[in-house]
Amino acid sequence: MNAGVVAVIVLVVIVLACFGLVAAGLLRRHQLRSAYGTFDASLRRPSGRWQLGVCRYKDNSLEWLRTFSVSPVPVEEYCRPRLDLIGWREPTEAERRRIQPGAVIGVVEHDGAQTLIALSRDAWAGLSSWVEAGPSRRVGNWH
Repeated sequence: MNAGVVAVIVLVVIVLACFGLVAAGLLRRHQLRSAYGTFDASLRRPSGRWQLGVCRYKDNSLEWLRTFSVSPVPVEEYCRPRLDLIGWREPTEAERRRIQPGAVIGVVEHDGAQTLIALSRDAWAGLSSWVEAGPSRRVGNWH
């Protein structure tokens, strides 16, 4: 084979691999969003950047997964008995450009560390109900 044919084959393989990754990411996003107990939520990362993701309720924890990733492993996991909701506020103009439209900024505390989370008002109400319905860490031993 001459060099031109090899170059075209390599280029086709690279393009197909890119399309495959995009398709896998879109399929994962669809599966996450269509599952019961999920909602869109952006987290403010320690770098100060907002990153879009999906939160998923588990029996005793809240998991946060990146939207644009093929990894099935959650990036963050918050144990319900150790999760406190501090409150919510409207986003600033700078935040509004970096988060999903119509979102509010919630402040949550887990094991003493505060995190900002951008989510819809309905999702905040659901999260609040879920946390309040769980066991209190101040009463008894919950594991």
